[in-house]
Amino acid sequence: VLEGGVGTLQRTKYLELEYNWRGPWMQQKLSDSVAILLEEVGMICYWAGVAGNLWRITGCWQDHYDLHFWSNVACVNPDLAPELAARIEEAFLTTLEAGYDIHYHNKSTDGRIK
Repeated sequence: VLEGGVGTLQRTKYLELEYNWRGPWMQQKLSDSVAILLEEVGMICYWAGVAGNLWRITGCWQDHYDLHFWSNVACVNPDLAPELAARIEEAFLTTLEAGYDIHYHNKSTDGRIK
C-alpha cells in the first residue's frame, strides 16, 4: 500500500502503521519503507511506545530495526504539519531524557498499564 501511494504520501501530514511479521511484512524490511520511501516524501518516523514514549527512527537507523516484531510506527511530515512535528519531536526528547526510568507493563492501582 505504501509503495503504491507515493502521491498520497506526499500530501499526508501524519501516518501511523503497524510493523510485524505477518502479511506483506513477511517479505519486506522496515528499512525499505521507512528509511527509504517515507524519508523520500519528507516524513520523520518514530517507534511509538506506551505512555506516549517515542523513539526517532529517521536519522537514527539501527540494523536491528529490521527484525520483525509487533510495533507501531508514527510518521509526520514537518513541512505539512510543523506544529505536530514539533510536539512529536518534543515527546521523543522527553523519552530520551527519561532513559532507564521508562518501564513497561507496570500496572497502576486501577489495573491499567502505565
